Amino acid sequence: MKCSATNKQKRSVGQKMKNLKEEKCLIAHFSREGNNYVSGKIVNLPVGNTKVVAEMIREMTEGDVFRIDTVKSYPEDYTETTNVAKNELHDNSRPELSSHVENMDSYNVIFLGYPNWWERCRCRCLRSWKNMIFLIKLLFHFVHMKEAD
Repeated sequence: MKCSATNKQKRSVGQKMKNLKEEKCLIAHFSREGNNYVSGKIVNLPVGNTKVVAEMIREMTEGDVFRIDTVKSYPEDYTETTNVAKNELHDNSRPELSSHVENMDSYNVIFLGYPNWWERCRCRCLRSWKNMIFLIKLLFHFVHMKEAD
């Protein structure tokens, strides 16, 4: 991936990230360990890709990490999971979440991470999250997506 930002823009972003340590940050993520698509093949990951990025953001911001989980788990098989996600998209369904952040209004910066299945936010439960955080001052998305075949 090539970054086209100027050095001045890069310094500005770097300074803003340093300033985030002074903010109350939440890093919420939906991540999938186990069966995943990586570099053109299905592999078994001990830690999901989105969780890895969430932990990197936590180190930079010293924020709180919250794992988003659904009441009903997605299948272990990657292809089955993406098929479930496709059906959720088609049916416009939103899986029930197993837990919630009780003090959402105490955060003024939220990083929201999720996989991107079928060219959109596949974790339909996260669509509900977007509706809950309208009072937040600053929202960053970090998305993991399969590479093109």
